[in-house]
Amino acid sequence: MTGVVLNRDGPWTYGLLGYQSWNVGGNPTFGTQNNLYGQPFVAFTNKDAWTYTVNMEAQYNYDAHRTTNPLYVGVSKLMVFDGVPVSFGAGPMYYVSNTPGGPSGWGARATATLVILK
Repeated sequence: MTGVVLNRDGPWTYGLLGYQSWNVGGNPTFGTQNNLYGQPFVAFTNKDAWTYTVNMEAQYNYDAHRTTNPLYVGVSKLMVFDGVPVSFGAGPMYYVSNTPGGPSGWGARATATLVILK
């Protein structure tokens, strides 16, 4: 089950993405998937198509009774190649908390997103 609530106000976009997942017949070797996820986010896009984003991904694992909380700050740029819009982004992230065996400390994220227009 997944849901998102967002609002756009001029150059600002903000909201909350959330989902709930349940483990059904999975392999316990790979951990459980009984998770509640919430991602509050805020983004600012300027007139040159640069977007500055901040979000916190909070995922609670019901079986481990632990929360994973990476904080992400990033920048992305929308570019057009042969009429096809593509967004490229990158930024640092920091794991405020995590489940046992998961990542910790500083990391980074890089993205490339194909924008499909109607």
